[in-house]
Amino acid sequence: MLQELSHMDRITQLQEEIQRLLTIMSSTITYLTARSTFLQIRNPDKYDAPELFEANMHELVQDLIHWNNKTQDANEEYIQAVDRAKNLHRKISEFLRTMLDNADGPVESIR
Repeated sequence: MLQELSHMDRITQLQEEIQRLLTIMSSTITYLTARSTFLQIRNPDKYDAPELFEANMHELVQDLIHWNNKTQDANEEYIQAVDRAKNLHRKISEFLRTMLDNADGPVESIR
């Protein structure tokens, strides 16, 4: 039960990381739209200087790369957990099959 909760916690963590990534992406789009020097901007004082804009874009890209790497790591952990669960399911199925096949005889241990 505790192991199952741990896996659910990992799924929750993955969901939270995806939500953070989406928030960063949304903020990036909002920033790029609001702070670029598009002709549609009514107030020319509202946009950042080109150097600051480039630095902020670089920082946003680095954040996206960082969160992408964290998400990939979490995804790999999830895949490993699913593989462990499948392996455990296979072992339990084999054990139960052996028990049913040898209902009258001794049961062998499966490892």
